[in-house]
Amino acid sequence: MTVTTKAAGESYAFYDLMVSKYLLVTILLFVLLKAKNISLVSNHPLPLTGRCVCGVLTAAGNIYLITCLPASVAQCFNYTSSFWIVLFLFAFLLGQQKRLPLFVLLPVVTGFLGILSMLNPQKTNMPFYILLIAVGYGFVSGAASLFLKRLGTLKEPTLRVAFYFSLACTLFSGALWIYYGGVSLLTLLTDPLIWLSVLFALLYQVTKTYAWQYGNPFINSVFLFLGMPFVVVLSKAILSENLLPHQWIGMAIILVSAFFCYYFRKTFKI
Repeated sequence: MTVTTKAAGESYAFYDLMVSKYLLVTILLFVLLKAKNISLVSNHPLPLTGRCVCGVLTAAGNIYLITCLPASVAQCFNYTSSFWIVLFLFAFLLGQQKRLPLFVLLPVVTGFLGILSMLNPQKTNMPFYILLIAVGYGFVSGAASLFLKRLGTLKEPTLRVAFYFSLACTLFSGALWIYYGGVSLLTLLTDPLIWLSVLFALLYQVTKTYAWQYGNPFINSVFLFLGMPFVVVLSKAILSENLLPHQWIGMAIILVSAFFCYYFRKTFKI
């Protein structure tokens, strides 16, 4: 999904990619809902709304970062949500007067240093706002994952959660597309790369939603990390991208820190 979005991003703005991708995904999910006879009415509107709001910001940030950064660098920010989840839960348990060792926060701090290393404006000649988007992306992504977990405990159907998320993304990006006068839908919907990214987005969204709703977070994280080597290989083979030394270092720091964040969540049940 990352590589196909990056390839398509060479011709379109991020809102063009977002509106075309999620419009098609929404239609496909609606068809699946009807085929499964799943109602569109939810009994848990508040956590579903929270998922949609955080999910829209996550999707917009992800696509924007993919269009302006190397694919493997953009992919790596998918793992920064773990830093925020540990911070959220650490603060929550601290508020409940439960004592936790401070070294739990060490991989969080290290992970943010990895982000700074990867997006160092002095080395990459990159605008500072990209760094802010990257950090914010991890924040809303972490919040979205917590909402997904909550919806799982409430037994909210996976397809319905994914449908409303995709619909919210379509409405948000559609407003930007209209405001900025994006590429015509006919052009977007006749581009094979768009359809390929839609296919991967649909598979990614349904499997991620189901996994984070009902799966073990630690096991999910292990499989999540498998995306990184695939993106590195595919971006090199298809996009001819080469990473700079400081980007490799930052990527390694983020991956190691994210792994330990998941490890601490399991060990200390945070």
